[in-house]
Amino acid sequence: MKKIIYSIIILVVSSFSTSGQVGIGTSVVDESAALEIFSSTKGLLLPRMTQEQIEAIASPALGLEVFCTDMLLKGIYYYDGADFVHTTSGMSFAELEVFYANTVTSPTGQVWMDRNLGATQVATSSTDHLAYGNLYQWGRALDGHQVIVWTSSILPAVLNKFCTPLNKGYEK
Repeated sequence: MKKIIYSIIILVVSSFSTSGQVGIGTSVVDESAALEIFSSTKGLLLPRMTQEQIEAIASPALGLEVFCTDMLLKGIYYYDGADFVHTTSGMSFAELEVFYANTVTSPTGQVWMDRNLGATQVATSSTDHLAYGNLYQWGRALDGHQVIVWTSSILPAVLNKFCTPLNKGYEK
């Protein structure tokens, strides 16, 4: 009887890999992977949560991934150590809230901005400098290049540290 129990224990212990790798749908796990999933007919479904549920996660691990179901940009978000970031746009929850804060949705579901990015108000005239906004380059990080402080409807003498003013001989 003892031999049978010892044999079962040895069989169970030897069946676990010491490397900590797990394969689902495959018996051979790539050496660089802790988890490998194989399927030619199904995908991986991440936890689907609302923004409120995601933000309620206590001490999220760096790299934690979830699928947000209620943001205007629905999709996969990962935790970068400071905020959850949309994998495609690269924008955090905080940036997306600012980005989409001033939108109008039409009856057909199209979303329109009611002002320029960075503007403090909807334009009241073509010379309303508070509605001019900032200079954005799509795909470029928010590194300060986009910031312009408008004090009048005339182009500022200094745009920001990334731009040279037009009145210094660079207008050609």
